[in-house]
Amino acid sequence: MLEARESQIQELVAEELAATGASGAPNHDIYEARLTAPGGPAPGFDYVPYCIYFYYVRVDNSGKLRIDHYFDCDGPSDDPTQWQPIPYAAVPGRLRNLALNGRRLAPTSPAPLPDHNFDNIVWSRRSYIAFFFDEVNWQFHTRGGGRSAVAFKPRPGAHPNHTFFDAQDVPLVLPNNFTGIDDTRSAIFFVNHMKKNENGNDFPPTPPESQLFEFEMFLKVQFAETSPNTLTVIFDPTGTNQGPPETP
Repeated sequence: MLEARESQIQELVAEELAATGASGAPNHDIYEARLTAPGGPAPGFDYVPYCIYFYYVRVDNSGKLRIDHYFDCDGPSDDPTQWQPIPYAAVPGRLRNLALNGRRLAPTSPAPLPDHNFDNIVWSRRSYIAFFFDEVNWQFHTRGGGRSAVAFKPRPGAHPNHTFFDAQDVPLVLPNNFTGIDDTRSAIFFVNHMKKNENGNDFPPTPPESQLFEFEMFLKVQFAETSPNTLTVIFDPTGTNQGPPETP
C-alpha cells in the first residue's frame, strides 16, 4: 500500500512538471540549478538574495494547524541599505535559527508577519523561500533522486514555474521539547529569481506587473497506531510575484 501511494504521488508530480501554461510555456522543476549551476551561475541568474521568506507549519497545542509567516534579512529589517547578501550555503543554518524562533519559546526575532495560513503571500524581492514543518511525524513524500514531492501547478490563471529554482531539502535536527531528545524535522528552500518568463527576462522597470503561482507539497503523516501506511496531506499555497523586484 505504501509503495503504491509513493508511486501515485510520483506520477502526480510528474504530470504537473510535464504540464504547460496557457501559452504553452514549460513548467520547470524547482530543483533545476541556476544560481547553483555547475561551473557557476547560469547567465542572468547570478543574483544572491538578501532575504528569506520563511513559512513555519505545525499542529498547535490546541490541535489546530498553525502557519506563521516570517521575513528574515541580514541587517536591520527597516533599513534595506544595510542588508548583506545571504550566501546560498548559509541558508540551512539560518533556517535552523528561524525554526527555533518560530516555536516562540522566547521573544521572537524576527517577529511573525501579520498574515498567516498561506494567505496574502506576495513576494516583492529576489529571495530565498523556505517552508518548515515542525512535526517529527510529518515528512515529504519523495520522487526521483529522493527529492521532495513539491511542484508548481500551472492551473488556469496561474503561471508555470519559470522563476523558482535551486531547491534544496534541509533536514533540521532540533530539540524535542517533550522527549528531551533531538530529532529531525523537514524543511525545503528554493530561490525566487523574480523572472518574468521562461526566457529568463527580468520584469521591466515599469509598469508594475504581478504573476500568480500555485504549487503543491505532498507530505506523509504517520498514524498513532503502528501501521505500514501513512496519511497523505497536500498543501497547495499560492503566491504572487510583484515586479519589478525591490532593491536589494
